[in-house]
Amino acid sequence: MGGAITVKKILTIGGSDNVIDGNNQDFHYLTLLQKFGGYDITNISVGGLSSDEVFYRVIAEVEQNEYDLVLILWVPLGRKWAYFSDDNIDDFTIMNNGDVTGFNKDLSAGRKYATLHYAYFNNEYINVHQYLSQLLMLQNYFKAKNTPLIMYRYTWDFIKDLLAVGYSEESGFTDLSDRLKEILDFNNRPDDYILKKINVLKLFIEKIDRSVWIDFENFEFFTQTIDRQLDGFHAGPITHDIFFKILLSKLKEKKLI
Repeated sequence: MGGAITVKKILTIGGSDNVIDGNNQDFHYLTLLQKFGGYDITNISVGGLSSDEVFYRVIAEVEQNEYDLVLILWVPLGRKWAYFSDDNIDDFTIMNNGDVTGFNKDLSAGRKYATLHYAYFNNEYINVHQYLSQLLMLQNYFKAKNTPLIMYRYTWDFIKDLLAVGYSEESGFTDLSDRLKEILDFNNRPDDYILKKINVLKLFIEKIDRSVWIDFENFEFFTQTIDRQLDGFHAGPITHDIFFKILLSKLKEKKLI
């Protein structure tokens, strides 16, 4: 992308740490960003958002409205949103392991579905595979629209683990983490099969444009959190101030401000 762009309208999406409410509105990094540049910021973040919902919702919003910049805080993998089929349009039910929230959180069918899903169908290899596919599709989508994009992760997503893995016929796998061994069914699959599955994910990672990320391999908003707001869980004012400066540095690097 050539030349500087004048940013006026910003779209942002993420999970609960990207939500602005009465508890954090005075110190949230998006509040600080708005004050810094006087930007018109549209925040479509939702607590408990899944990576699938990030993907679908950001595209839906950009197809309806034009923005000069999009900021995406990616959420933890493994969250699942479901939609009851009867008497419903898009009232969502949020499932995050044993925690069921959303519009229909009190319906027993939702709790049973969550129990069944996380007991038998939460395939982490597929979660990572689909997530990496979404990263690639979004970066190419925004590139085609000529809309600047900045992404950053909330927490661990296996990318650093995958980048560390090596393989040779003489020594086999090196630096294959225990977690990756588990999700790749290491004890029951031959090396060539596992290597093929790893290489699919590594190929996706190689194609990711690091320039649209804040420290693609290392940065995690969660691990950078050094203080909490009054709820004892979400990031506090010091963390938001530090991240605002990190984001500002990235925006200056990209000549977006």
